[in-house]
Amino acid sequence: MIKLKYSFLVLFIAFDLLILPMMSIGPIPFKISFLILIITYFNYNKSEKISDVIYFKNNILILLFLGVLGEIFLSIYDLNSNHNNAINANLIFIFSIFSFSLGRRLRNKFEFKYLVYILYVSIFINFVFIIFKSSLPYWLTNFYYTESSLPFFYDDLESVLDAFRPIGLFGNPNQSSFMITIILLFILLAIKNKLYKIDNLITKISIIILPLLLIIAFGSRNQFLSMIIYGLVSLNLFYNIKSWKFLIAIIPSSIFILYVVYNQISNDDTFAQLNRIVFQFNDIFENENSSENIFRPIMTFSHFSERFIVSPIFGSGYGTSLLFPEEAQSTLYFHNDLFRTLASTGILGLYIILRLIKKFVIPLGFLTLLPFFLPGLTNTFFLNPQVFIFYWMMVGVFHSNIEKFK
Repeated sequence: MIKLKYSFLVLFIAFDLLILPMMSIGPIPFKISFLILIITYFNYNKSEKISDVIYFKNNILILLFLGVLGEIFLSIYDLNSNHNNAINANLIFIFSIFSFSLGRRLRNKFEFKYLVYILYVSIFINFVFIIFKSSLPYWLTNFYYTESSLPFFYDDLESVLDAFRPIGLFGNPNQSSFMITIILLFILLAIKNKLYKIDNLITKISIIILPLLLIIAFGSRNQFLSMIIYGLVSLNLFYNIKSWKFLIAIIPSSIFILYVVYNQISNDDTFAQLNRIVFQFNDIFENENSSENIFRPIMTFSHFSERFIVSPIFGSGYGTSLLFPEEAQSTLYFHNDLFRTLASTGILGLYIILRLIKKFVIPLGFLTLLPFFLPGLTNTFFLNPQVFIFYWMMVGVFHSNIEKFK
């Protein structure tokens, strides 16, 4: 019974994290799955000790301790510093302990086919919001686009619905794209490790083409690059097609994608929308001064270094201080998790993250490393709580399902 409950809970939590909107209690983000994670952790953690869970928990606790040290340092450095950002930053790590523990205890074979269903549902709802955004009932749009979830540059719900670039279900097109590709990552990882098999040709094609269509509509560059990698991997897994042959396969696929995108957008806005997508992708390299340039994270190095240098060992926390230059007053906008980790928790914090990656991520293969690079070094992975918590839950699931890790 416990095994069945674990399996069901993992599926429900995945659905809640990746499809349902984030709620809040005051300034604190909240989801039903958060409550379930807390209950399951304290209910079952007493009966069975798993060394992997203990190792993961202890390292995260050290990371949390370093964050507290950083906040104390920041309070001394600037008596007027603000520490609101620290609450959300630490909650993400705390719930990653709970999610990894739940996934790691799932000893029976996990039904990875349900991840495909979650992928389809998520893609469908996102496309509904893109295509029919002006016709959707108010209760549905208000359910996803709450005041607290809207990006700061949108004044109200109407401005979101009228926006030229769709933002998806989660307030940001890059975040919404990431919520899709993280599901695909673990589907492909399951196939690679022979934990799941897809025989249906339509399913093989659709789990790559549909996310790619959606991400092109969102104009998310880092996730577009991720999809190219997933496309290469899927061709190798399904048909043993090597990377160079992907160049041949992508030509007809690209024509098909452009055709579908062209016909999905209303006639009045078709050319404008296609121009927007092309402009965004061109802007990756061509506009040196653009905040959307792919080298933006590297350009923030000087901002990061001004904050990092004041406390390089254990960092200066996640809080905000006006004593730093404007771009370094908060660690939220470095667009690079490496810089943010070093600035917030110092060299020791980065060491802890690398320990966890070496222990749990690298053994699963290069696919599981991808979020730490795309979007980790070009936007953010650590600031996406739903994806981060889901990611560590699934890493735990794989460590409990793959024989060599049991």
